[in-house]
Amino acid sequence: MSEEKKLERPHARLIPSADFFENDDEFLMFVDLPGVSPDDLELNYEDAVLRLSAKTERAEGTVVFDRTFQLPDSVDPEALAADLEAGVLKVSMKKKEAMRPRKIPVGTPATAS
Repeated sequence: MSEEKKLERPHARLIPSADFFENDDEFLMFVDLPGVSPDDLELNYEDAVLRLSAKTERAEGTVVFDRTFQLPDSVDPEALAADLEAGVLKVSMKKKEAMRPRKIPVGTPATAS
């Protein structure tokens, strides 16, 4: 062969693991994305679906992370926030005000005169 063949590095597609937690005010999601920087990450929300995609280069080749999450209707799409630290993505999803639990005061009927 007169031409050298360019060797391609392997390409891996991974589905990252995720943990979900819920409290009265919000849902929290933690996603493992080792080796990913914020510039490598794309997070999109549309029609109650959160889509995560990331691409990073490693010594063994290119790694692509891809996952979608169907979110509850109680999530406020205007109140989504995300932070990436030490390979863990934290997504905070506030609940709509009308969907949050609340205490209902109980009174006594007014006495008739």
